[in-house]
Amino acid sequence: MKIPGNINSTTADLKNTSTAVQQNKAQVAPKAPEKQSATAVEDSVSISSASRLAKEVQAQLASFPEVDADRVADLKQKVQSGSYGMDSYAIAGKIMMLEGMIPEKADGQQSES
Repeated sequence: MKIPGNINSTTADLKNTSTAVQQNKAQVAPKAPEKQSATAVEDSVSISSASRLAKEVQAQLASFPEVDADRVADLKQKVQSGSYGMDSYAIAGKIMMLEGMIPEKADGQQSES
């Protein structure tokens, strides 16, 4: 089997390239070690009280079930039987309270969320 091209010239090119790389490495001056300053730098982390409180609340919420199956079954039974009563005044009061929590825009209009 005959391989086209001159293998000897390719080998010579690779040797020349390798020699050039080694010479370039020798010419590069080694980096001087960095001196440490006289004052020590100290890292610190502080956790705000709000962050601590958020973590505590998350831990407490994780202990509760996502769905209270007994409560759902009870409400479902009351709705189906027609005995579930709603206090329209209490619902309206909650809506008014929530409306009061929405910040006003600069032009005096309520923001839409």
